[in-house]
Amino acid sequence: MISCKTAQKVGNANLDDKPGYKCSKEALVKMFGGKDSCGTLLFLPNNTKITAPNWSPKDLTLRDGQRISIDYKVIENQTSNCLWKPLVAKITCFQLIKDNIVDSSLLTCDKIIDPFKSQWTKDEIMSTNPYTIGRSIKNGQVWFKFTNVHKNRYFNCDGKFMCETLNREFGECNKRASVYEPFEVFWVRNN
Repeated sequence: MISCKTAQKVGNANLDDKPGYKCSKEALVKMFGGKDSCGTLLFLPNNTKITAPNWSPKDLTLRDGQRISIDYKVIENQTSNCLWKPLVAKITCFQLIKDNIVDSSLLTCDKIIDPFKSQWTKDEIMSTNPYTIGRSIKNGQVWFKFTNVHKNRYFNCDGKFMCETLNREFGECNKRASVYEPFEVFWVRNN
């Protein structure tokens, strides 16, 4: 859900400032606090990462793990020292997305927002130490993708292990999982 506020223009953005306008892309805020020269990154559902130097939303303190909607323009010929290799962009529009106050353990798996509220996701985090968790909903089925340095592990909505693949390997598991690409990243490890 988009918050009741209308979209905020940022800088000299060329947007119609009218009620009902919605920024077009959802992003997950990840704050690294200067670790790895990253500061704050925005993760898009397609796993694109964005850094926006000198962007500070007016009257708003962003929180780690918060969801926002944005529009952005990539700044050409500018790079970041961040190890995640994000695109450097200018944010042209942003909106808060209301936090889901409902206990996510009571929600169906397509609505899980905190993986530590589900026992099977918590167990997988503890055993494989993923750096991202993504979710995809296609054809009425939900798949989760746990990605760490060495492999991707895929699970269905009930936590049933579907398959795993080593990074940079293309096999039967990749073929099965490719139907669900792109996975929306909804959790990123802090370190």
